Amino acid sequence: MVKPGSALSPDIWLRDIFACKAVQSGQLLRRKIRDIERYAGMDAFLAEVRPVDFRRFRTAGRWSCCATPPRSAD
Repeated sequence: MVKPGSALSPDIWLRDIFACKAVQSGQLLRRKIRDIERYAGMDAFLAEVRPVDFRRFRTAGRWSCCATPPRSAD
């Protein structure tokens, strides 16, 4: 559930976390589940992660994601 009165809209929050330097360079992105649910909602977060081919996993109250490296056509 998205928390009403948040300073950021869910769209802005999702755009900002997936535009960060770590994600763009294929490094690990970690966010607390509580924060995802508070700022964007779990459905919106997962909908953003799935089409981009991120590998995702849940550990100790966090969702961690990293970009799947592009596959070469060898």
